[in-house]
Amino acid sequence: MNWGQIEFASCGARPSTSTWPGRGDNRGVDPEADYRGAPAGGQVVKAEVVETSYRKVETGDYYDFIAKAVRKSYRYDEVKGPAAKLTATADGAGHFELSFPAPDDKTFQVTVRVTDPAGRTSHHEEYLGSSIVFPDFTQLSTEDYGPHKVGDQLDVVLRHGPDALPSGGDNRYLFLRAQRGIRSYAINDGPRYRTPFADDDVPSVSLLGVRFTGDTYDLPSEPLMATLDEATRRLEVKVTPEKPRYAPVTRPGWGFR
Repeated sequence: MNWGQIEFASCGARPSTSTWPGRGDNRGVDPEADYRGAPAGGQVVKAEVVETSYRKVETGDYYDFIAKAVRKSYRYDEVKGPAAKLTATADGAGHFELSFPAPDDKTFQVTVRVTDPAGRTSHHEEYLGSSIVFPDFTQLSTEDYGPHKVGDQLDVVLRHGPDALPSGGDNRYLFLRAQRGIRSYAINDGPRYRTPFADDDVPSVSLLGVRFTGDTYDLPSEPLMATLDEATRRLEVKVTPEKPRYAPVTRPGWGFR
């Protein structure tokens, strides 16, 4: 089992929401203020980590009409269990870091909790880890699942379980880029395919690979989706009312910038 290390960093511990000055009255409140309140420096942060893996269970045999062979069939049962309980202290800006060992065949749910001096607790959940590799599935995999910015290189490999499919001999590979139909294709001698994430791929593009062995073919059950990093195309729009208050039945006016 290949062990790695997951490091989880937060941009700010915030133990409570901000207080409004009056019931049903938002006068005096900065509309651009963070509703969660200011970062809470020096707060103790507690985290619980739950790991998820899949247990392979043989269910019988089936006949593969394409390969003309009898194969074993399996199901994969989800197994969840506690992985770690962690504690950290936020710095003056509310930042904190947590880390724990992580097998690359598991995913993790991290629940972080902070309690303020009044005893109020807030929590946040994150899902971390690499994708699960099923040993009997052919899949298109990559080390960078994105999201991507325009110009990033997409580097994908056709695998059966953890191993790349073979190169050379009678093996040939067809790779497709698709978005509302096939956009382009490439024929390779090996299972790796590289292509840039281009302007016309926005907001997403599907990649699919097929292996031809000379006798039959092998393809993944679903394509790999490459998506745009929306932060690279984000627009900031500021909306302001023409008046601070409006009487009933009055038609409001707004300014956009």
